[in-house]
Amino acid sequence: MAFFDYSQALKVGQIDIKNARLKAGKTQKELAKLIGVTKQTIINYEKGTTEPSWDRLQEIATALNVDIDTLFPYNMLGEKKRL
Repeated sequence: MAFFDYSQALKVGQIDIKNARLKAGKTQKELAKLIGVTKQTIINYEKGTTEPSWDRLQEIATALNVDIDTLFPYNMLGEKKRL
């Protein structure tokens, strides 16, 4: 079974980490500390230049207190989830 390559979704803004972070009132540095990465990693995720793993997306959602479906409404196969 092949997993969904969501790097393109990051680049076109379908995964809006920045918007979710801002709504949660967190800085890039604060989010980075919460999930154990550097601020630059968060910047790269938000720009779409670095693709977070599926587990990392779940960590980001948890840190921002949002549902993973809000952050990324697709399953691991790239199918749109019913919300």
